[in-house]
Amino acid sequence: MEEFKIKSRKELASLSQEELKAYYKNYEDYLKAKMKKELREKAEYEKVQAVKNRKKINHAMYLVAGELFNSEYALPFLQDLAMRTRFTSRHTEDLNLLMEAKGLAGVVKFIPCSVTKKEQQESQTE
Repeated sequence: MEEFKIKSRKELASLSQEELKAYYKNYEDYLKAKMKKELREKAEYEKVQAVKNRKKINHAMYLVAGELFNSEYALPFLQDLAMRTRFTSRHTEDLNLLMEAKGLAGVVKFIPCSVTKKEQQESQTE
């Protein structure tokens, strides 16, 4: 984007009406382009920050989950979660793998839901 040269009052006074209109039109176009560029740069910066924050939040969740497994509340919570909540088969495999890794495979067993979410939605619409 090329820089706009702002004219002095004396220079503006020497312009004709058509030249003055053209000058202000060019100035307006310049300001719009500058604002658009700055908004684009701001959006890019915010996107980068969101990615950084997501990484930090995921790390914090990992830390909290690690502390949860070390607490006295872990086993009752996980047993209750496995008993009351049904996950998809893919999520169930992942959860059971985690239970094995933490040495809780014999105590906590997640069971996949027998009906998929898609099937549940189809039965609700009928």
